[in-house]
Amino acid sequence: TFLRDFLQGRSRSMQADNLAKIARTLNRPAAWLTGESDDSASSRRAAAPVPPDAARDIPVYGTAAGAALRGGAFVISDNVIDWVARVPGLRGARDAYALYVVGSSMEPRYRAGEIVFVHPHRPLRPGDICIVQTDEFGKDELQGYIKEFVGWTDGTLVTRQYNKEAKVEFRRKVVTALHRVLTPNEIVGV
Repeated sequence: TFLRDFLQGRSRSMQADNLAKIARTLNRPAAWLTGESDDSASSRRAAAPVPPDAARDIPVYGTAAGAALRGGAFVISDNVIDWVARVPGLRGARDAYALYVVGSSMEPRYRAGEIVFVHPHRPLRPGDICIVQTDEFGKDELQGYIKEFVGWTDGTLVTRQYNKEAKVEFRRKVVTALHRVLTPNEIVGV
């Protein structure tokens, strides 16, 4: 309310504590708000997004990609598009994140719009659902796929999708990360 009133000219001054709260929320130095800092690219890169509250501290990354990407890929970016509550299965897990499922390649197990919780440090076993991150299109952004992990053979990651049952392969040189999606039991801490 204060910020809206200030921007609409109903409030003409801003106290230092309000300025500090706004800067903290935007994850920028107060000097940036007053024009004393240029907020260079290096300072933007160093700033980490701040979760809205302690109860919702798992970042959600990724947005739907166009049909130009193969097999239901979505874009994985550094931009947090949402925050969700930490589930019991991720208590204490560092680097945990969540993604919204895009596309229908893993139906009926996962439908478009569902959220999956990812633990990037748990080992994969054949049959586990995983997030495959690639840079196969040579852009500045990573592509992500949700697939069933089958295994590695001769420099190739072999995965499986369910809707239009198919084996999907990725060359090892384009795979930048392979992260495990938690099962329903793991989500609830069983």
